[in-house]
Amino acid sequence: TMPRFGRLAQLQTEGVPLASRTISGPFDYVARYMRFAPAQSWHNVTMSPDFPSVAQVAAQLYPQSGGTNPIDGVIAVDPTALAALLELVGPVQLEGIAEPITAANAVDYLQVRQYIDLPQGRRVDLLEEIAFATFDKVTNGDLPDIARSADVLTPVIQQGHLRFFAFDPVVAPVLERAHLDGAMTPIMGDNVAVIVNNAGGNKLDAFLKRTTTYDVQWNASDGTFTSTLTVQLANTAPSTGLPDYIIGNSLSPAETNNIPPPGTNRMWLSIYSPFRSTGATIDGAPVVPQLERELDRYVNSTDLDIGPGQSRTVVITFAGRLTPANAYRLDFTHQPQALPEALRVRVTDTGGHLLVANTNQAGTTPVEVDNPDFNQNLTLTIEAR
Repeated sequence: TMPRFGRLAQLQTEGVPLASRTISGPFDYVARYMRFAPAQSWHNVTMSPDFPSVAQVAAQLYPQSGGTNPIDGVIAVDPTALAALLELVGPVQLEGIAEPITAANAVDYLQVRQYIDLPQGRRVDLLEEIAFATFDKVTNGDLPDIARSADVLTPVIQQGHLRFFAFDPVVAPVLERAHLDGAMTPIMGDNVAVIVNNAGGNKLDAFLKRTTTYDVQWNASDGTFTSTLTVQLANTAPSTGLPDYIIGNSLSPAETNNIPPPGTNRMWLSIYSPFRSTGATIDGAPVVPQLERELDRYVNSTDLDIGPGQSRTVVITFAGRLTPANAYRLDFTHQPQALPEALRVRVTDTGGHLLVANTNQAGTTPVEVDNPDFNQNLTLTIEAR
């Protein structure tokens, strides 16, 4: 049941005063994110890419934010997941909205159109009405058979648009096996994640286009490798013509002298790897990212501004050694995106070995994966013979 729909403003104003709220863990989360004051701002609770960590923090903050019920679990549903639910239950018609909200238009409406068409008060009410109407249809309507439901929801779960973490020790392993818990993949070799956090308080993520290339030079005789990660970030947003709520930058008063022009995507870019970086550049100029640890990985982070219609290129290199030497495994984490992301991976053996990959590219070097719509975690395994 859904007995109540709350707003973020209520979590901010009810319960314990903001200055008195605390977070005790997880340790990695506290060490890395407390400077962004997630205990005082629910906006920043979801900064970690590891959803179990986010869920634990939310469960700690909820009773400090006016919540009275015990927390059994935390669910995250984004516009793409909501569109999938509407595909199962049908459209919802809301008062004051000319067209029904459907599986076809829900993502665009929730990410952009609502901020153009509706005043803020009505917009917040709309989100409540959509949530209640959709949930009512899911729980009380006529759902398709289980096969059809699985066909619709499975890709949404695989792509990270629907996440569910439970604190019940019986339920949690079930959600983990179903890949619903949103946990970062365990480190079993090479492991890369590119994570963007919005730092402008706007909706410009809906206009961000990412293109990523990962080039690996691997010596299967001794397991050593070097790699180059290239991330191109293109901001397709306009500088005018849309509400400030979408393209403006809502920064704190202390930063009023550093507010970028409208349409500028201000982000905090973090690149995760179990191996140390050997160098980095932004648009060809050498940089030294901030180096931290999270989830047994090194994290190289930097602030980045991308103007409207512009793109920037971040390149970072790594070096490491794999065990066993003749087996290469890459887990590349997908961060859900509004626009399709392109990923290309190339692994070259420098010792002339026969390479057998799970991509059915037997006897080839390099092994290449070219994915113009990178929308779920990638696992690439290669054996050198």
